[in-house]
Amino acid sequence: MAQTSQQGTLSWEKIDSKEGVTFEVGRTEYELAAKAKVEEAANNDKEFFGLFEGKKSFDIQVRWVVGVDKLIPTTQDVLDKTAISAYNLTTNGNRNIGFEYYLEFNNTKNYNFYFYDESGDSYQVDCFITGNHSVKFNSPKPTIVRITGS
Repeated sequence: MAQTSQQGTLSWEKIDSKEGVTFEVGRTEYELAAKAKVEEAANNDKEFFGLFEGKKSFDIQVRWVVGVDKLIPTTQDVLDKTAISAYNLTTNGNRNIGFEYYLEFNNTKNYNFYFYDESGDSYQVDCFITGNHSVKFNSPKPTIVRITGS
């Protein structure tokens, strides 16, 4: 069950990973409003999901290691397949976030992303707007090695 807590300008939604470990996805008020509109439309219109049929699903290998706290441009291949233009995978640093790792990324198309780390666990981020997104998580092997999306 999702639980939302306020931290700065983001609301943090608690979600369980594939392995049952809690992680959090940060959403702005604008994205929360967009998410509510999408969910309402989906509930009221059985044809709603047909709008997304033209979007290409993907499954791509990457190697995003924990590094310095700055956005790193993705390769052209990653951008073309995932619509992710930049990422930042770092330790919590001065964020005082209650999780060991922090992933942020910029997307240019909305996908339901799954980020897989070296431990085999995955973290779902369903994007309802383009722009910057944030994930807080714990992992014994935090390097992101695979991304899927639909």
